[in-house]
Amino acid sequence: MNQIKNTKFEVAKAEYDKRKKNLELKQIEVKIKQIQMLKVKKEMQVALQKKDMKLNENELKNLTEQIDKIKDTTDKRILLIKKKEESISKEIQFIKKENQQLYVQGGNLSVWSLSHSVASSETKGRDQGHVREEDEHQGQGRQD
Repeated sequence: MNQIKNTKFEVAKAEYDKRKKNLELKQIEVKIKQIQMLKVKKEMQVALQKKDMKLNENELKNLTEQIDKIKDTTDKRILLIKKKEESISKEIQFIKKENQQLYVQGGNLSVWSLSHSVASSETKGRDQGHVREEDEHQGQGRQD
């Protein structure tokens, strides 16, 4: 009987050890899963960082392209404005020359009008003097 009791006791102890080992095994499996999850998380973080880096590279590329487009557009606008400025300055020079010519012509006209007015006043004076002489001759002829 003692032997049966001892055997039962040993079997119970073995079952207890078995359950204990199963619990330890489960704990180890949980730890392994946690470690695996940490690895997955870490790998995911690295992958996400790489994705972020790729996204950042794509954003950088897009921004660089936008900057280049804007730079080209502003360069074209600057060229257009310079061409307009050149054409306007040419027009201004042409108008200045035209004004200068008109000024010279105006000066010539004023000289001409002064000389013409002086000449016409002299002519008028002569004509009036000639008319007076005729009047005097006619007056003398009537008196005769």
